[in-house]
Amino acid sequence: MEYRDFIDVPKTLQLIPGFGLFVGATINYQLLELLGQTAKQCYRVRWFKEEA
Repeated sequence: MEYRDFIDVPKTLQLIPGFGLFVGATINYQLLELLGQTAKQCYRVRWFKEEA
């Protein structure tokens, strides 16, 4: 699944007044978790390349 496909529906739901606040907070939290995991994995790959 591409990033664009993942974010289309939640960003559309954020346009609903009131409800969009909760959707936005949840989606931002999930995206930050995904970004953190990706950053850790990139660091590990880089670290292992320097070791070799």
